[in-house]
Amino acid sequence: MPARYRPAGHGWQRAACRLRKQPETTHTTLIAITGYGKEQDRRAAFDAGFDHHLVKPVDFKELAAVLETIRSA
Repeated sequence: MPARYRPAGHGWQRAACRLRKQPETTHTTLIAITGYGKEQDRRAAFDAGFDHHLVKPVDFKELAAVLETIRSA
């Protein structure tokens, strides 16, 4: 499930946490798509429960690789 990630908002953190707590979505793969690409931003996304972190503008080859990884899992 792609999600627009904005560190200042913290809504992404609540959303990821809520999805992880629901039995039907606990194993859903979460992809943060954001304009924030510093290491601290990546770490915050992973700490919030996201599985992948992509920086806008999204490199479609990178997105395709992430989706293939998910599909193959």
